[in-house]
Amino acid sequence: MNEPHHYDLKKLEEYLPHRFENMLLDGLDVYPDHSSDFELTISEGDASGRDIFAESISPTLRCIPGPIGIEILALASCVSSGKPLPTQVVLLTGIQNFVQHAPLPFGTPMVGKVHLIGFKRFISKKAGALYDVAGNLLLETELTAALVDIDVLKNIPKQNQACIIDPNTFSCQSVSHLSWNKNPAFVLIDKVCPGPEFIGIGTFLDSPLTAKGHFPGKPILMGVLQLTAIEDTFFAFAFMGPKPYSPGHHRLYGNAVIKNQYGEIVCDCKGLVVQLTLGVPGLSDQAEVVQIARLGFRQSVKPGDTFFVSISLVDDEAHD
Repeated sequence: MNEPHHYDLKKLEEYLPHRFENMLLDGLDVYPDHSSDFELTISEGDASGRDIFAESISPTLRCIPGPIGIEILALASCVSSGKPLPTQVVLLTGIQNFVQHAPLPFGTPMVGKVHLIGFKRFISKKAGALYDVAGNLLLETELTAALVDIDVLKNIPKQNQACIIDPNTFSCQSVSHLSWNKNPAFVLIDKVCPGPEFIGIGTFLDSPLTAKGHFPGKPILMGVLQLTAIEDTFFAFAFMGPKPYSPGHHRLYGNAVIKNQYGEIVCDCKGLVVQLTLGVPGLSDQAEVVQIARLGFRQSVKPGDTFFVSISLVDDEAHD
């Protein structure tokens, strides 16, 4: 028998610690082979408040951003892997071969599908995709997740405080003057260091919007919001880098590394393709990561942590 087992919202909450706007599934069909599929609509006035994630494509059109699409697939992947013990939690540890083909709809349904690629000890690898209701592919990616002890979520101060990087030692500029196309709570950087190495700097605050529903009681920054921080840094780079970009559509190719205040690598991202839209009539200014070869999450970002996003370009269509 290959009939799916349906998980409604109440059942999903037994498998996932996510609540409120971070519960990005309404239901899920799980098959014996650990594949799953679902339908999801996020609209204005969403009952769980998930409309806070929407971004503007234009003054009259909004979408769900790509990083949130990855999180949706990651939740489906976690549930279809099985129920963790009360002392365990499943964390997203990597993203591979990510491609976004089109914006994710806001206000109309999207369909998701996830299937197992492989499983070894406590680590699983799955492939997932999101489609519109007509069957058009919107986003595809591979996801790696690990089953770990829940104590990794504890916010334990580091023993060696001498290695703390002080952001005040950088020559920084605020990004508050930039015109962002999203909820201000999800602008993840607040300043940049526009030197030879362009760095975006942010601090994870234990705020209701960014921490309320993601592992309540033991909040950590959503891994996919680290990707949002990379997008934000590229967006600031377009205006505040050594050679500001002209109006139009541009593609940037590069890599990014995020470190915390202890100098530890939090996230390492290779093979980025970033789509910039700047000063185009009828469209919002925006920076979207549309491809990733490989992204690895190395450390969790916890309330009070400062993170430093370093970006580097490999190729740049805009400045050729």
